Amino acid sequence: MSLSYSGGLKNSTVLAATIFGERKSEGRKFTFSAIVKDIPKEFEDVDIILLEKLIQVFMTQPGQYLSLDELSKELQRAKTTLYKALFYLEYSFLIKKVLNYRPSIRSASRKLSRVYAYHPCLTLPFGISKEEN
Repeated sequence: MSLSYSGGLKNSTVLAATIFGERKSEGRKFTFSAIVKDIPKEFEDVDIILLEKLIQVFMTQPGQYLSLDELSKELQRAKTTLYKALFYLEYSFLIKKVLNYRPSIRSASRKLSRVYAYHPCLTLPFGISKEEN
């Protein structure tokens, strides 16, 4: 079943999340097919292995703080590569970054943002229940 239709990545992601939310293997297949097929169609020089690792990290631990320094050391990749990978995942509506609200721009820029799945059902194939998300 192909879910890439003219509605774009956002619609196909949410549709797949609602259809495959309870069926773990099919949900994972859809998530990884979006990474392997859809993102490389839109962008050049995509590191698919890095995207798979990031999805695994963000979907198994939703709401974690995004520290690019720690991620770059852990995954042994440059920060610019991580910025690109995060943009690709946000573009494909697999993750969303939630920035901290602060009245001062300086203090807001120092605070770390959090990363969540774009739709809560996307975490179900990775063993996270809706209540934890």
